[in-house]
Amino acid sequence: MSEVYPSTWKKILLSELCSKVTDGTHHSPVNESEGDYLYVTAKNIKFWGLDISNMTFVSEEIHHQIYARCPVEYEDVLYIKDGVTTGLAAVNHLKEPFSMLSSVALLKPIRTVLNPYFLKNWLNSPVAFKL
Repeated sequence: MSEVYPSTWKKILLSELCSKVTDGTHHSPVNESEGDYLYVTAKNIKFWGLDISNMTFVSEEIHHQIYARCPVEYEDVLYIKDGVTTGLAAVNHLKEPFSMLSSVALLKPIRTVLNPYFLKNWLNSPVAFKL
Protein backbone atom coordinates (compact mmCIF):
# COMPACT_ATOMS: atom_id res chain seq x y z
CA MET A 1 0.00 0.00 0.00
CA SER A 2 2.87 2.42 0.58
CA GLU A 3 3.31 2.80 -3.19
CA VAL A 4 -0.31 3.93 -3.61
CA TYR A 5 -0.35 6.79 -1.11
CA PRO A 6 2.10 8.31 1.37
CA SER A 7 2.62 6.39 4.61
CA THR A 8 1.81 9.57 6.54
CA TRP A 9 -1.82 9.47 5.33
CA LYS A 10 -4.30 8.06 7.78
CA LYS A 11 -6.66 5.39 6.48
CA ILE A 12 -10.27 6.38 7.23
CA LEU A 13 -13.48 4.57 6.37
CA LEU A 14 -15.86 6.37 4.06
CA SER A 15 -18.58 5.90 6.67
CA GLU A 16 -16.53 8.11 9.01
CA LEU A 17 -16.61 10.98 6.50
CA CYS A 18 -20.18 10.61 5.29
CA SER A 19 -23.44 10.94 7.19
CA LYS A 20 -25.02 8.34 4.90
CA VAL A 21 -23.65 5.61 2.64
CA THR A 22 -26.40 3.60 0.95
CA ASP A 23 -27.72 2.68 -2.46
CA GLY A 24 -30.96 2.89 -4.39
CA THR A 25 -33.78 0.41 -4.60
CA HIS A 26 -33.00 -3.30 -4.85
CA HIS A 27 -36.05 -4.06 -6.95
CA SER A 28 -36.58 -2.74 -10.45
CA PRO A 29 -39.72 -0.64 -10.27
CA VAL A 30 -41.90 0.15 -13.23
CA ASN A 31 -40.22 3.08 -14.94
CA GLU A 32 -41.38 4.83 -18.05
CA SER A 33 -40.48 7.66 -20.41
CA GLU A 34 -42.83 9.97 -18.51
CA GLY A 35 -43.79 10.18 -14.86
CA ASP A 36 -43.58 12.06 -11.59
CA TYR A 37 -39.93 11.67 -10.56
CA LEU A 38 -36.64 11.07 -12.37
CA TYR A 39 -35.19 7.58 -11.99
CA VAL A 40 -31.38 7.45 -12.08
CA THR A 41 -29.40 4.32 -12.93
CA ALA A 42 -25.70 3.72 -13.66
CA LYS A 43 -26.26 4.71 -17.30
CA ASN A 44 -26.97 8.27 -16.19
CA ILE A 45 -23.69 8.72 -14.27
CA LYS A 46 -20.88 10.12 -16.42
CA PHE A 47 -17.37 11.25 -15.57
CA TRP A 48 -18.46 14.87 -16.10
CA GLY A 49 -21.69 14.56 -14.08
CA LEU A 50 -25.30 13.42 -14.23
CA ASP A 51 -26.66 12.88 -17.75
CA ILE A 52 -30.40 13.55 -17.81
CA SER A 53 -30.81 13.41 -21.60
CA ASN A 54 -32.20 9.86 -21.62
CA MET A 55 -34.06 9.57 -18.32
CA THR A 56 -36.88 7.36 -17.19
CA PHE A 57 -39.40 8.19 -14.48
CA VAL A 58 -41.23 6.53 -11.61
CA SER A 59 -44.57 7.26 -10.01
CA GLU A 60 -44.89 9.38 -6.88
CA GLU A 61 -45.75 6.32 -4.77
CA ILE A 62 -42.68 4.38 -5.91
CA HIS A 63 -40.47 7.44 -5.51
CA HIS A 64 -41.51 7.95 -1.88
CA GLN A 65 -40.68 4.31 -1.08
CA ILE A 66 -37.21 4.61 -2.64
CA TYR A 67 -36.48 8.12 -1.38
CA ALA A 68 -37.25 7.18 2.24
CA ARG A 69 -34.21 4.87 2.11
CA CYS A 70 -32.06 6.88 -0.28
CA PRO A 71 -32.71 10.65 0.04
CA VAL A 72 -30.51 12.19 -2.68
CA GLU A 73 -29.87 15.91 -2.32
CA TYR A 74 -28.02 18.61 -4.23
CA GLU A 75 -24.23 18.03 -4.27
CA ASP A 76 -24.38 14.52 -2.81
CA VAL A 77 -21.94 12.13 -4.48
CA LEU A 78 -23.34 9.38 -6.71
CA TYR A 79 -21.07 6.36 -7.14
CA ILE A 80 -21.56 3.46 -9.54
CA LYS A 81 -21.07 0.27 -7.54
CA ASP A 82 -22.24 -2.35 -10.06
CA GLY A 83 -21.82 -2.95 -13.76
CA VAL A 84 -19.40 -2.03 -16.52
CA THR A 85 -18.70 1.47 -15.21
CA THR A 86 -18.20 0.46 -11.55
CA GLY A 87 -16.10 2.99 -9.69
CA LEU A 88 -17.29 6.12 -11.46
CA ALA A 89 -18.40 9.01 -9.25
CA ALA A 90 -20.31 12.24 -9.98
CA VAL A 91 -21.67 15.10 -7.91
CA ASN A 92 -25.44 15.53 -8.14
CA HIS A 93 -26.24 18.89 -9.73
CA LEU A 94 -30.02 18.47 -9.66
CA LYS A 95 -31.95 20.36 -7.01
CA GLU A 96 -35.13 18.32 -7.34
CA PRO A 97 -35.53 14.92 -5.65
CA PHE A 98 -35.18 11.73 -7.70
CA SER A 99 -35.01 7.97 -7.19
CA MET A 100 -32.10 5.59 -7.87
CA LEU A 101 -31.51 1.95 -8.66
CA SER A 102 -29.17 -0.08 -6.40
CA SER A 103 -26.35 0.08 -8.98
CA VAL A 104 -25.77 3.66 -7.78
CA ALA A 105 -24.59 4.39 -4.25
CA LEU A 106 -25.40 7.58 -2.40
CA LEU A 107 -22.54 9.18 -0.46
CA LYS A 108 -23.48 12.15 1.75
CA PRO A 109 -20.18 13.75 2.78
CA ILE A 110 -20.13 15.56 6.12
CA ARG A 111 -19.55 18.99 4.58
CA THR A 112 -17.53 20.32 7.52
CA VAL A 113 -14.87 17.64 6.96
CA LEU A 114 -15.18 16.57 3.31
CA ASN A 115 -15.96 18.56 0.19
CA PRO A 116 -18.18 16.54 -2.20
CA TYR A 117 -16.11 17.66 -5.22
CA PHE A 118 -12.91 16.48 -3.55
CA LEU A 119 -14.56 13.12 -2.80
CA LYS A 120 -15.72 12.77 -6.41
CA ASN A 121 -12.26 13.60 -7.74
CA TRP A 122 -10.61 11.22 -5.28
CA LEU A 123 -12.95 8.36 -6.21
CA ASN A 124 -12.30 9.00 -9.92
CA SER A 125 -8.50 9.20 -9.48
CA PRO A 126 -6.08 6.46 -10.59
CA VAL A 127 -4.91 6.18 -6.96
CA ALA A 128 -8.42 5.34 -5.71
CA PHE A 129 -8.94 2.78 -8.50
CA LYS A 130 -5.82 0.94 -7.30
CA LEU A 131 -7.11 0.57 -3.74
